[in-house]
Amino acid sequence: MQRHDVWLLDDDSLLLETIAQGLSEYFNIECFESRQAIFKKLREAENYYPDLLISDYHLSSEYTLIDLLQSAEMQDLKAHCGIIVLSGRPSLDIVRKFLALGVVDFISKPVNLDELAAKSLNAIEMQCSGTAQQEYLGIQLDPKLRKVYLHNEMIAELTGKEFQILDALLEHREQGVSKTELNEEIWSGQSVAPRILSVHLASLRKKIASSGLGVIFDRNHDVYRLEDLLARQSS
Repeated sequence: MQRHDVWLLDDDSLLLETIAQGLSEYFNIECFESRQAIFKKLREAENYYPDLLISDYHLSSEYTLIDLLQSAEMQDLKAHCGIIVLSGRPSLDIVRKFLALGVVDFISKPVNLDELAAKSLNAIEMQCSGTAQQEYLGIQLDPKLRKVYLHNEMIAELTGKEFQILDALLEHREQGVSKTELNEEIWSGQSVAPRILSVHLASLRKKIASSGLGVIFDRNHDVYRLEDLLARQSS
């Protein structure tokens, strides 16, 4: 079994050591206690990136993970690996900001190492998943870059979860997909707050609006499905 590379970032050295020990059974772990250490590694690595970055939200009294992910130094890393945030109960505004920055999952503190390992494996599997493109009504998905194309013109770049949701909706476009099925397929059946799915769906709707496709909830069958909104308006 391939051992993937995971970077851990936290200014709490004790927590960092605990998580590293818990995950070392599954991954190659490298620990960082500051953004300066991450930046130094990126400069020296020459286009090498981990498969996953796991980071605390509050990294110091001077900056948070949001500040770090918005920095110029982190843009290439964001494009090449998944990101999991360790946090308490983030506000809806914070969740939206993280999703826009490409974060794929959240883990509540105190950290359950079994849950973190499972979500880490899921995030890496999503990041490394196949290269086949789905196509529907001129819409094409590029799973490698998580981009959406309309008649070969790029219209959106999606976060990991947004891409998984759209991929599931395309795959089940005839019958639709239920909340339970989305939870099983995207979060491996683990319990997630309903608002998390709602935030992902709202963001996805905005990003694909120019394609003419919409994500609707079919109350008669209790499923989400894609709908050709342009055809619906003209009928």
